[in-house]
Amino acid sequence: MKDTGMTTESSLNKLLKWVENPDWISNLNIKNVSAILDERDDESFSMRWMEAFRSIEEKKITLHAQNENLVLKIREIVYLQIFNCWKSPDLAAYVSDDFGLIGDALLLDSSDSWINGLFQAYVLHNIPVGNFEKIEGKLSDLVL
Repeated sequence: MKDTGMTTESSLNKLLKWVENPDWISNLNIKNVSAILDERDDESFSMRWMEAFRSIEEKKITLHAQNENLVLKIREIVYLQIFNCWKSPDLAAYVSDDFGLIGDALLLDSSDSWINGLFQAYVLHNIPVGNFEKIEGKLSDLVL
């Protein structure tokens, strides 16, 4: 695995700045938390999420501790922001897990089109559910 060093840290810092700005939360299109939770539990989404998670987990054995701490910080911020807005620990956990997966994918300089689509759903103010558009290319190129 090649060392992406500063590019990885830069991408993670961009993601951290993005989630620290509360605008992304206030612009999310959430009308029914229960429906979103049900859709995320549906096999069409959860099976693909677990495939992406396992793929990233297999590759992240050699990650740098400093960058792992950035991913944990991103997850914590996201969890607290979502929970404070919608008072749903389940929704907060799902979204935090998504950003953990996105952060880990950035650490690995991933080009997984499904994870790219997962992140793009948030950029477009949506909670990803079901089958959403996959986005080709490097995830680091999509981070604002």
